[in-house]
Amino acid sequence: MALTARDIPQSVSIVSKQRMQDQQLQSLNDVLSNTTGIRGVSSDMDRTNYYSRGFIIDNYMVDGIPTAFASRWNLGDAQTDMALYERVEVVRGATGLLTGPGNPSASINMVRKHADSKEFTGNLEASYGSWDKQRYVADLSAPLSPEGNVRGRVVAGYEDKNSFIERYGFEKKFIYGVVDADLTDKPSCLWAMRFTQVDTDSPMWSGSPRWYTDGSQTHLRRGYNTSPEWAYNNKENKKVFVNLQQNSITAGISPLTVLITRCFSTVSNSTSMVTSIRTPVSAPRHMLITRNK
Repeated sequence: MALTARDIPQSVSIVSKQRMQDQQLQSLNDVLSNTTGIRGVSSDMDRTNYYSRGFIIDNYMVDGIPTAFASRWNLGDAQTDMALYERVEVVRGATGLLTGPGNPSASINMVRKHADSKEFTGNLEASYGSWDKQRYVADLSAPLSPEGNVRGRVVAGYEDKNSFIERYGFEKKFIYGVVDADLTDKPSCLWAMRFTQVDTDSPMWSGSPRWYTDGSQTHLRRGYNTSPEWAYNNKENKKVFVNLQQNSITAGISPLTVLITRCFSTVSNSTSMVTSIRTPVSAPRHMLITRNK
């Protein structure tokens, strides 16, 4: 939408790269959890559904192009790393102008990083945290031609952490490469690829019951995990996309942008999990069962 945020007749929030760095918003879940008017409902440690104005959000875009978001089947979308994106735009309310028909909740647009520097620049980050968390990110940009009309950028990262949840482990690897080229004064071309791998050990599938069948509380320990040590959930995502953009200005007519996008994407999900487990609880979670007299 070729409008400033002030001119859009809806509630708009823009989470910039600077804010993501300042507040350590490292995943899409971190960003949406800190965005006004967005509420996340977690099924477990990895799967989260997001709501706005009482409706589930199902309008997700990358560079303005609608994309699939499979939070129900845990394909790693909520763990999408924000090191690959310049900013996240959130428009709350019905978004027919942007996405067509859909829930009147919100629209979320993730804007990728581009190779926009005609000089060599780079940024290296390393962070450490609780539960043996370690994270490393490298972001490098450089011109690929003497004139700087062809530029390249590479973003790569690695993250590994444990949790207070027993046996749970999380490992993420990602690399993103993009080439921007100014073909003439107006047309621009972009080619990019992305590879992400997320491996989770002993992931919980939903939560734990709160009540025994007789109505008394379970009082489970804080790190209780129903998932055995051999369970895992590994996800791999590959994307290749090409953009060709033409901006034209005619006398008396506003600028026209013609955008041709081609995207190839493959997602694989390898899971080995327990489907039933013996516990002293047979009641559904969060349900109160009256004690029999």
